[in-house]
Amino acid sequence: MKVSERILIIKNGAIGDFLLSLPTFHSIRMKFPEAYIEIMGNSEIIKLVEDRFYADKGISIEISGFSNFFIKDGNLPDSLVNYFKSFQKIFTYLNDKDGTFANNLSKAGVKEVYPFEILSPELFQEHAVKEFSKILNPSDIGLVTEEPKIFLNESDRQFASNFFRSHFGLFAGKSYIAIHPGSGSTKKNWPLKNFIELSEQLLKNSICNILLLSGPAEEKSVNFSEIAKIDGIIEVKDLSLHELAAILERCDLYIGNDSGITHLSAAVGIPTIAIFGPTNAKIWGPIGNMVKIISLNLSCSPCARDKMFGCEQMKCLELVTVNDLLKACKFFFASGKNKDKVEKSV
Repeated sequence: MKVSERILIIKNGAIGDFLLSLPTFHSIRMKFPEAYIEIMGNSEIIKLVEDRFYADKGISIEISGFSNFFIKDGNLPDSLVNYFKSFQKIFTYLNDKDGTFANNLSKAGVKEVYPFEILSPELFQEHAVKEFSKILNPSDIGLVTEEPKIFLNESDRQFASNFFRSHFGLFAGKSYIAIHPGSGSTKKNWPLKNFIELSEQLLKNSICNILLLSGPAEEKSVNFSEIAKIDGIIEVKDLSLHELAAILERCDLYIGNDSGITHLSAAVGIPTIAIFGPTNAKIWGPIGNMVKIISLNLSCSPCARDKMFGCEQMKCLELVTVNDLLKACKFFFASGKNKDKVEKSV
């Protein structure tokens, strides 16, 4: 295949931010289908796109000498100069307030540099997908979709197939519901006792299996053992993001807080219920025709980060009831896939 151009996209940040940038990556790929594209970022997150439609290769942003490119008139390492100038186009989301990084890329010989000029997410006025796509404005690339999408490969799906066979081989015919009680902040978490009650309600008639998703960073803030000990729940942890994405793709429903994993669920295209409290769902909510966001219309929410962290009583989350979530489950399965299997549990 002829490679028409070499393109580098630099995107650091959390999982959710990265996933909400996928429509922008998608647009670049569609504009240059034969281009060689690398995406630089968090070494774990970029595996979601490496050799999976968006990028031919992923590269960690933790590179020796990288910080020199943020120094005006700094000593630019030859290895990085040669690396960067091998690309005709570089799109960078890095915080570059004074333009030093972009200027040094040009100095290194990069022909076209496209920096993201919105310096803080606090300044976002539209949904983050549209805001992140504004990096394309100086180019002739238009946004082709607003829905983030993960493209799994055969290896990912084989992993998921083996996982379900080993854990649920004797439970064919049941639905698989994934729940994720954690997030990047305890201030975004629906009370754990509610997740426990919800799980017990869903399991009552024994027609579903529940996968409890947990991560090492959340184990300090969420007592997963309290919910993991419930009969019928399988804890899923220590997986890479692309493995987790493959697991989610096999599930019939996902329920979670405002988190990167919730965005991952939406991006693999399964029914996703997202519980939003202090965060503005109109800007940060997952997108997709299989997504339902539970958010109360309170006068105090959404709120700024400083108010969120200073709030002692998170009414925006505490007033969301288990029944609200059960109704959301029914909403999905009233005319959706696996209606008979899940509707009986709610």
